[in-house]
Amino acid sequence: MRTFFKLLSVVILSLIFLWIFLIGNIYINSKTQDRSAVDAIVVLGASQWNGRPSPALKARLDHAYELYKANVSDYIVLTGGIAKGDTISESRVGKKYLNKKGIPNSGIIIEEEGKNTKESLKKVSEIKDKYDFKDILFVSHGYHIYRIKKIAADYDMGDVYSSAVEIKDTERKFKLIFKESLITILYIFKPDYKSGKG
Repeated sequence: MRTFFKLLSVVILSLIFLWIFLIGNIYINSKTQDRSAVDAIVVLGASQWNGRPSPALKARLDHAYELYKANVSDYIVLTGGIAKGDTISESRVGKKYLNKKGIPNSGIIIEEEGKNTKESLKKVSEIKDKYDFKDILFVSHGYHIYRIKKIAADYDMGDVYSSAVEIKDTERKFKLIFKESLITILYIFKPDYKSGKG
């Protein structure tokens, strides 16, 4: 019986260590600010409010706009479908917003079928193949970046980079990182898990 409890303790401590390691990886990835020239910048969707970007979506779009103006890429891929109760997709709202900021239609590709991170990234992998993009850079809030890269690797997307949108509220940032660690664990152990929006 003592051997059983010793073994159980080792297993529990190992799982706790792996969880802490995962949280550390999520945090490290939340700080990435790649600015390498790439074939496309990919913006992960967030809520839209009656045709206007929510604060989260606006922050991601503004970040992508800055990268575009810094000549990181000539193309921005916007993801995000139509949420329940909405009449317009997140990606189309993002397109209108970036058009107003001066980015032409020729520089924007929209993906409006994905309703969560995994579905959006599956469509992004198809866009990457269709346009023969060799490398892409993901834009999302920092806590979301690790899972994005994990799913991108599972879809064999090759070279991917990231530029994280910062959350300045430290307490909120760590709450989101904690929540993200649980979602990522679900995805790791159940790859067909639909994976939240982020």
